[in-house]
Amino acid sequence: MRRLLLVIVVLLLVSTAVLAQETTYVVQPGDTLGRIATRFGVTANAIATANNLPTVDLIYVGQILVIPGVEPTPAPTRAATVAPTSTPAPAVDTAGESPESTAEAPEATPEVVIPPEVTADPAMPQINFQLGGEVLSFAYPELMRRASMTWASSAVHWTQGAGMEIAQGAIDAARANDFRILLTVQGDPTEWAADPAAYNAAFAGFLAQVAALSPDAIQVWNNQNMESGWADDRVSAAAYTDLLRLAYSAIKTANPAVTVISGAPVPTPLFASCLPSGCEDGAYMRQMADAGAANYADCIGVQYTQGALAPYVSTGDRRSLPDHHSYYFTPLLDTVAGIFPDKPLCITRIGYLTSAGLPALPTAYEWATNTSLSEQAEWLAQAALQARNDGRVQLFIVWNVDSTVYGDNPEAGYAIVRSDGECIACIALNAAMRTQ
Repeated sequence: MRRLLLVIVVLLLVSTAVLAQETTYVVQPGDTLGRIATRFGVTANAIATANNLPTVDLIYVGQILVIPGVEPTPAPTRAATVAPTSTPAPAVDTAGESPESTAEAPEATPEVVIPPEVTADPAMPQINFQLGGEVLSFAYPELMRRASMTWASSAVHWTQGAGMEIAQGAIDAARANDFRILLTVQGDPTEWAADPAAYNAAFAGFLAQVAALSPDAIQVWNNQNMESGWADDRVSAAAYTDLLRLAYSAIKTANPAVTVISGAPVPTPLFASCLPSGCEDGAYMRQMADAGAANYADCIGVQYTQGALAPYVSTGDRRSLPDHHSYYFTPLLDTVAGIFPDKPLCITRIGYLTSAGLPALPTAYEWATNTSLSEQAEWLAQAALQARNDGRVQLFIVWNVDSTVYGDNPEAGYAIVRSDGECIACIALNAAMRTQ
């Protein structure tokens, strides 16, 4: 019996020593598991096993890795703990070479590890309504402040190989002008279609890098219910939710403070049901909900850019299928809130189109021909006030502040700052936000 007790004591001492011989390392841009292993004198497989990683082929920038068999130093160096702040540097997995030689070795693609799954709090949070505008530049910060906007929104288009610097400029500009920043990050549908699983992992890794830059919110994709926003003949709410799941976990692991907003489907009555070529927005959102999207978003993305009537009106549109909710502000909100009853709504694009001071609208947008500039201002203000008082809307982003693009896609017709630098909507929005 004494011998057995002695053996147990020895084993416990050995186990304690082994546990003590561990340090942690924060994965930096350009790292590979092989490079990290070489740096600490262990194997890549040992690190993967110690961290329960599913594969040694992927690591995740910002991931905290336990390095087995290495005693922690009393005062760790900044290099082992600093958060990533630059574009991934080229490197290759050169286990077996010296640390000095591996630091200079080129690599085609940085590796990423997908972190353990993170899910959103199912409870409805307290809603604090906030107003902002989507910008193509930051040329009019004073006009935005005059409109009572505290948020700026910017679109980021990511293709594989691009680094987080493509988001850095918008974040810096927003901070310099004292705005909170929402980044709507859209990937490349063609790249996704080539290998969805690999693309989802890479996209999530990029979003983690962006989250480390501390934007206030990230919207994961947009317009995903249409071929133009997703992939030809591959539209699928379940496929999008798979991407959203990885993206949410990656963002929250890198920076829990970032609000994650789901992509906003295009409001459209064009599809009677969901097809690979496109899906009616209500049906698409129901399929998102069925796939568990509520678990992977802090706020549900909504867009409303098809309105040709005041926001308090719910009938009377002259287009085909005039009863569809996509044409009316309140019915659209009711539809989305009915599908996601326990989630706040983030209107990441709301705009009223007018050709005032511009050439005639393209044929596909002629439904807005009779909308005046004063109606645009009045309806935006009414919608903002209605959303603030609704109790379900957390974020209201005007589409858009300052676009000058006008052609087949008449973005400038939605802009609240017109070519003469005037902003009638800014005055109206300010008055609405001051209304008790």
